[in-house]
Amino acid sequence: MKICYITNLYPPHVRGGAERIVARLAREAQLHGHEVHIITSAPWKDVQFAEHVTDEQGIFVHRIFHWSLFFNLLSGEYPAAFRFLNVVWSCVNFMFTWRVVRILRRVRPDIVHTHNLAGTSFLVPVAVRVLSLRHIHTLHDIQLSIASGRMTVGDEYDWVHAGFLARGFQALQQALWGSPDVVTAPSEWLLAYYKSKKYFQYSRLQVVRHYFGAPVAGRTDFPQAHITREKFTMLYVGQMERAKGILMIINAFSELYSRSEMPEVELILVGSGEDLKSAEILASVCPAIRVIGEVDSSRVAHMMRAADVVVVPSLLYENSPTVVIEALSLGRPVSVSDIGGAAELVKKFDGGWVVAPTESAWRAHLLWLSKNRDSVVQKVPLVQLPNAAAEFEKIYVTH
Repeated sequence: MKICYITNLYPPHVRGGAERIVARLAREAQLHGHEVHIITSAPWKDVQFAEHVTDEQGIFVHRIFHWSLFFNLLSGEYPAAFRFLNVVWSCVNFMFTWRVVRILRRVRPDIVHTHNLAGTSFLVPVAVRVLSLRHIHTLHDIQLSIASGRMTVGDEYDWVHAGFLARGFQALQQALWGSPDVVTAPSEWLLAYYKSKKYFQYSRLQVVRHYFGAPVAGRTDFPQAHITREKFTMLYVGQMERAKGILMIINAFSELYSRSEMPEVELILVGSGEDLKSAEILASVCPAIRVIGEVDSSRVAHMMRAADVVVVPSLLYENSPTVVIEALSLGRPVSVSDIGGAAELVKKFDGGWVVAPTESAWRAHLLWLSKNRDSVVQKVPLVQLPNAAAEFEKIYVTH
């Protein structure tokens, strides 16, 4: 079977978890004997006007110029007006779509599996429909409803997220996407969100958790084989962005520590992002907070195993943060903001605690964790999820 994945970014160009998910699914499909093709965008310096095709361990990666105002990874470097224009253009970017159509006609895949397309062209699903190809789409966030893909607590009804421009964008996206054969998402919340807005009305909707087993660095036959540290350790892994709650949790932790309410406790922060410097400055006044920066995935797994609890204080409506699945699969409890789909697995597997997405609630919760550290350490989630690759394989061969 020929499977063609279409995604705005693909390694080595990576912004978040979506690109890594596509790479993992492509590898698993190739190992199952399928012929796998990837169509993705690339910056001008890499491809110019040509189609650059590489055989990457048996996977054929087709990289083409994005034909938009800027490459997706560079969006943070441009003002809001440019980003808005880029969103408008992505809805009619016929140049990128034309290149995709040429590849699809040449490859003639049995299945087209689309992922994030922001920064390329939202005409691609129209092209797939016109070519009468079997179409599976995987949702990773709310970007087909909110152009930025981001909505924080308190912003649900402002003009950006609920005004006439937002409603017009949603109507256009509904028309462009129509109803692919199958639409998947890794959380029930995200599917319900799009269903409530009347997207994909004739598609088969299915939850497929993006779980591929515990990271190698953390596999053990004894979940209780926890690596003990001298201090009670709280660990944050993720983007260093205000919307992720990173500055909020530093403030809350620092305040409690300065009042000597949390002795022998440390907070370790791992990751990078636009607010990294602000986080470092804010954390510098508290000796119990360590900002590590970005590290590779194997070290992250080891750090998770060594932590007493992983904290995910996001203020964003997120789909299903990878960090939650990874921590639970490593046998570590998670404290997570009760917003979007982030708390689903924590509730499902009794894998930790759900906290209101406010600084006062998190301050109270951090204090509770410190005062109940014995019960926190003893809480061992037992995650039992089907492998995502196997779930998608079933969809590929049966639909």
